[in-house]
Amino acid sequence: MKPGELLALMGASGAGKTTLLNSLVFRNTNGLNITGDRRINGHLVDGPTLSALSAYIQQQDLFIGSLTPREHLTFQALLRMQKEIPYKQRLVRVEETLVEVSLLPQEKLQKSNHLLTISKKLQILKGVF
Repeated sequence: MKPGELLALMGASGAGKTTLLNSLVFRNTNGLNITGDRRINGHLVDGPTLSALSAYIQQQDLFIGSLTPREHLTFQALLRMQKEIPYKQRLVRVEETLVEVSLLPQEKLQKSNHLLTISKKLQILKGVF
């Protein structure tokens, strides 16, 4: 894949889509016999590195309709960023992410996540820590 491309993994129920994605991101691998390497641009990666650089949405929707994108990102920053990172630095990263995915200024943002396209939702998740 090239930067900026989106990959859709599709298949019938039970075909192994979630198992494949989980194994790629080192998630829920108990009981699986996994061989091979996980690489990004030819470099070996471990679980924490891969989690810091990518994200995928499991089968449930992670967006709450009453929150703005800034509120979603703030919640994720408080939940997912390392505990050593100060609160103010987390908020700075939220603002940087909003700029990166072209969702500023805040005055133009409205509540109700249905106003966000799937593309914007994916951009937001990709920007999350």
